[in-house]
Amino acid sequence: MKKLLSIVLTLVMVFSLTACGNSPAASSTANNSTPAATSDAGTTSSAGAFEPLSKMTYVSMATGNTTGAMYIIGAGLCNVINQNIKNLDVTAQVTAATVENIGLCSTGDCEVGTANSNYTQWAYQGVTPFEGDPHNIRTLCTLYPSCIHIVVKAGSGIKSVPDMAGKRIAVGPPGSGNRLVSQEIFNYYNMTFEDIQAYDYTNSEMIDGLKDGDIDGFILMVGAPLSSIIDLCMTTKVEFVNMDDAMRNDFCSISTYYAPLDLPPDMYGTEGTVHTLGLMNSLIVNADVPDEVAYWITKGIFDHLDEVAKIHVLVSDLKVEDAVKTCIPMHPGAEKYFREIGAIK
Repeated sequence: MKKLLSIVLTLVMVFSLTACGNSPAASSTANNSTPAATSDAGTTSSAGAFEPLSKMTYVSMATGNTTGAMYIIGAGLCNVINQNIKNLDVTAQVTAATVENIGLCSTGDCEVGTANSNYTQWAYQGVTPFEGDPHNIRTLCTLYPSCIHIVVKAGSGIKSVPDMAGKRIAVGPPGSGNRLVSQEIFNYYNMTFEDIQAYDYTNSEMIDGLKDGDIDGFILMVGAPLSSIIDLCMTTKVEFVNMDDAMRNDFCSISTYYAPLDLPPDMYGTEGTVHTLGLMNSLIVNADVPDEVAYWITKGIFDHLDEVAKIHVLVSDLKVEDAVKTCIPMHPGAEKYFREIGAIK
């Protein structure tokens, strides 16, 4: 599995993006007795490197729902940081994922959070769906790819996205990142949700709906491999809709936060390689978090990648050279760390 994910990650990192707590069951309530934004959290040595934090500093990390990869990975990162960095207590917060996380980090209600790179870029720039509202965020690093899974019932006659016209297709709940991704894909083909029978299903409802025959297919953006899709493929006759190279290259030239992504046959037991798209996920931070705090959070992760690899298959092959390819400007504290280790020249 680790080898498979390494293939996926290598392919995903074609991205041309230059602009683009103490356990996994951590409490959903932040400990605010000492906020991260303290001016005396740490000092700088004469050599320019930050000294260890001089007092206990509490940080909240916005993640996702407790069953999703964002929460599992976020909580795991909190655990690694807390075990290795003195006077730093990072607590995972249960949230509705990307959109809420960006808002929480921008306002400072959470100092750090996980987020899809497309929303991160739009929020930073203040463009739709954040029209006229540039958010006060930066990135610490890029983490892992989410994969667009287009799965349909075997025998449905759906071999391409245009074939979905008139069919029952789950696209994600209103306001979700998944729904926006679905909309982008249909827009590329000059289609709208009115051209299909759109179902506002959540991730789990999509899987169950296809098993039960309530829908003909779904578009689901999640990290690959997803155990519930593996189970779906083992219990139900389904097919993956492929995207040809011309479409993928053209699509990615328009939406530069995507990249072509291939899923090998033994990932989901498909007859051949599945050709689809990937979207990276970032670890974002409030822009006003002190440099030394951002530095030690970043150091806590990347000095201990052997421990990070055990958190989840999606971060089992996290590489520094990929982590510095961010969709918006990096926080100075994180940049300082990556320059120290030579990842940024």
